[in-house]
Amino acid sequence: MSAVPIDLEATDIGGVVVTLFDRPAQMSGEVRNGRGEPAGDATVFVIPANYRASLDAGISPRNARTSRTSSDGKYSVSGLLPGEYFVLAANENLPRDGGDPVRFYERAAGLGTRITIAPGDRRTQDLSITQVPIR
Repeated sequence: MSAVPIDLEATDIGGVVVTLFDRPAQMSGEVRNGRGEPAGDATVFVIPANYRASLDAGISPRNARTSRTSSDGKYSVSGLLPGEYFVLAANENLPRDGGDPVRFYERAAGLGTRITIAPGDRRTQDLSITQVPIR
């Protein structure tokens, strides 16, 4: 599986097998604040564990996702590719580190919980607000 483009312009691709799947995964759950109450003002970040490969290729990880919680703290993220991810919830937009995508993803991944998504998963992942340290 590749999440980055592959240039095949001058390459013989005879014998290459391309596998597509029609079972994208979905993750949903509830976010709670430090008092255990539903966090209706949170953002959930789902970041691929291999985000660095995409950034090194000069593109943003296409399988990174964000979702705002509803007023009752519930969220849903769909269209996830199988793989490893970091997931976290913050009650404010995670600072974008001055527009530096590498720093942003490193910071977010370092605060998140590592999870595995399989093809077609319908995963429930409840989260607590992650306190984002000021840098």
